[in-house]
Parts: sequence; structure tokens; C-alpha cells
Amino acid sequence: MVLLVTDGRSNNKQQTILKAQELKNNGAVKIFVVAVGRHIYGIDETVQVASYPPEAYMFRVNNLQGFWEVVKLVIKEVNPRKFKVVQGQYDPPC
Repeated sequence: MVLLVTDGRSNNKQQTILKAQELKNNGAVKIFVVAVGRHIYGIDETVQVASYPPEAYMFRVNNLQGFWEVVKLVIKEVNPRKFKVVQGQYDPPC
């Protein structure tokens, strides 16, 4: 699994999409994308990088607190028997 955290803008859109597609075509990788911020630039790129369907693999959050909530969801999804969110763990003050 790949967890890509982005502000929505890469340095090389074509290369990013190409490399993500190669990983997905290999069949061994699922790509989760978390877009942090209110930017909508690059949303088409973000959708193309995430695994399909993007509704299941792409998250948009406004700030780091939203990112932390996504991390907790991913922990529960990846392997709920092995990983868990423990109360009192780091909760950022954002």
C-alpha cells in the first residue's frame, strides 16, 4: 500500500501519473491519496493517481486535524487486529 500525502500540486504531472499507473498495473499496490488543503488545482491528477474507485482511495481534508482523522481511518482499514488507535495518542492541536 502507498499513502501519498499531497497539497495537490506535483512537480511533474505526467511523470507522477505515469509512475502511479505503473504501480497500479503491477497489481501489487493500492494507492491511497490524501490531499491536504483547500486547493482544487491538481484534483484531476490526484484522482488519476489514486487507486480505483477514487471514492475509496482518495481523501480531501482542509487541515492537519483532518489528515489525522484519515490516518485513524486507514489504521482501522489496513489491519484492525494488528493496529489500533489508542486514546491518548498524539492528537495534534490544529
